[in-house]
Amino acid sequence: MNQVSFYALYSDGRKYQAVLEGDQTFVRTVDGGKMPVPLRIENGEFVEFGFDYSPEPRLRAGDVFENFGRFAKYVSRMTPPAKRQRRRSSRPNRIRPRYVCCLVNPANRNCHNCKEASVRM
Repeated sequence: MNQVSFYALYSDGRKYQAVLEGDQTFVRTVDGGKMPVPLRIENGEFVEFGFDYSPEPRLRAGDVFENFGRFAKYVSRMTPPAKRQRRRSSRPNRIRPRYVCCLVNPANRNCHNCKEASVRM
């Protein structure tokens, strides 16, 4: 009997059984349930989906390769977890140098003086 198992591999080396239902991918839980594939489990981060396949000893080589192709196609349909977007740092906006003189000396409204001051900076 052919044995194949699909898994989600994490960076800490652990494998979790993966199941494809429709267009959604799940991992099996300890109690036999399922949950969406998480980006992180404990210290590991999701790496890839894969499969382990142990063909029957008497199976022809052509059939084994055909099975590998089918299993690889099945794995390609599994959707990995979405990576979280990194937050943008809340840095204050930089003040453009050409406006610095106007901010430092509001009485100086002459643009020519502002341009000269920005060139000197």
